[in-house]
Amino acid sequence: MSKTFTDVIHEIEQLRYDAEMNAISGQKHFLDVLKNNPDLQLLIKQSIVSEKHRQQIYDNLWKHATMQTDPTWAHDKDVLLATYYYVLSQSNADLALQAKKELQKLTNTFWTAYVVEHANIIDPSIEDNAS
Repeated sequence: MSKTFTDVIHEIEQLRYDAEMNAISGQKHFLDVLKNNPDLQLLIKQSIVSEKHRQQIYDNLWKHATMQTDPTWAHDKDVLLATYYYVLSQSNADLALQAKKELQKLTNTFWTAYVVEHANIIDPSIEDNAS
């Protein structure tokens, strides 16, 4: 049975996803793990074609980015924020740029800051026009 957009959202918001990403990812490999994750590719593809899905990714990003956290500790949802930002960076340049400006203000993230700095923002509509 193939996963749906909603299934993947549910999975990446679980502690297990966070633990797996932290366990298998070194700094040099974190973006590669995101790029090669078939579940995230599903989110990217569906976010490219569906404004509703794109908006859900953006809304989920902000729901978790604005949660109260202890600034002396790592953000509880650092991996999730990095993941949502990565999906936006690959599916909608405008939303990714908006998110980037705000995520750069967070002081207690590691993975999010890394992905914001190193993920290339693409514009799928330009790629489609070039074909």
